Amino acid sequence: MRDIFECKVMIVDMKNWPLFNKIYTLFFDGHRLPARSAFGVADLALGRKVEVTCQAARTVSLVGKMQYVVRSLFGK
Repeated sequence: MRDIFECKVMIVDMKNWPLFNKIYTLFFDGHRLPARSAFGVADLALGRKVEVTCQAARTVSLVGKMQYVVRSLFGK
């Protein structure tokens, strides 16, 4: 979860924001929350009350990338 840098939250009833926020913060280190945008929406697919999309980035060393390429090509 520490690789997540941004989340977008779509919530049907903004009155539930405080409850959502309590639950949301449980998923992340208390000292670092990702940037976040929230939108009140009229409805969500499949009758959901909340939808969250997140973006993450991970830095991989060049050595790690090369090892991955070698394993992918040669199965080692």
